[in-house]
Amino acid sequence: MALTYTITRDQHLALIEGAGCLDIAEWRATVGALLNDPRFRPDTRILLDRRGVTGVESLDFLDHAIRFLQWHSDKLHHAAWAVVVGEKAPSYGMARMLAVRASRIGMEMRVFTDAEKARAWLGQFGPAVERYRPNALLSA
Repeated sequence: MALTYTITRDQHLALIEGAGCLDIAEWRATVGALLNDPRFRPDTRILLDRRGVTGVESLDFLDHAIRFLQWHSDKLHHAAWAVVVGEKAPSYGMARMLAVRASRIGMEMRVFTDAEKARAWLGQFGPAVERYRPNALLSA
């Protein structure tokens, strides 16, 4: 399995691309490296492109992934995730299950079969300061 990420500074977009069969250890290592990358910001939008992934993850994989995301929720509080799967991929259902579970821990995650629609959806999210300003009343 090859799982890689890139971060674009201008769009505050992280692209995670997978190929082959997903392994939870590599997934955690890659997402962990992304979250610890100095270019990663709280308002970074994440596009997980799974179109090259073969096979379907297990419920155990999803449980581990959600626990990992919840553990790192301090870095992901403002991040929006778009997951792109192939049009006929049987993993669409598992990706939807991941998105539902992610919503239960306060994350914005949506599944797409079209990468451009996923990018358009991610584009609606502005910088975190526009979406969450806990000290806004203090400065008024």
